[in-house]
Amino acid sequence: MVNDQVEKPKFFGRRQGRVIHKAKSFLLNNFLPRILINSDKKIDLEHCFNAPKSFYALEIGFGDGDHLAELSKRMPECGFIGVEVYRNGVANLLSLITGVKEGKDIDLSDKIELLPERTDNVRIFDDDVRLLFAALPDACFDKFQVDS
Repeated sequence: MVNDQVEKPKFFGRRQGRVIHKAKSFLLNNFLPRILINSDKKIDLEHCFNAPKSFYALEIGFGDGDHLAELSKRMPECGFIGVEVYRNGVANLLSLITGVKEGKDIDLSDKIELLPERTDNVRIFDDDVRLLFAALPDACFDKFQVDS
């Protein structure tokens, strides 16, 4: 286990804001586990995605996910790792990259992979980025974006 050596950092912020409604809750429960990065073992970026990527980018603190979702659509050859602890932001990014919105039929368990709006070059880490660093190989990212 990689993170047995890393002490879990203290967190001084909120992890959730407003109530997360039905469609986004569905995505958090059913789609997020499919694209969530696990830092408990060494991460090989080439095997995180369903197809090989030309390069990799890390966005730390993606907020509501608008920027990351737009980049993922414009650059399908890039593998993006988005880091965000704020659950509402993660839920919003999932909505943006799948096209699942409130008011749509959300019983999509078997169909999420086939959604026409869905991009498949985003993976999410929803904890403190320092835990992720311990599991990554050195110099594995070509681009960085750090938001505050």
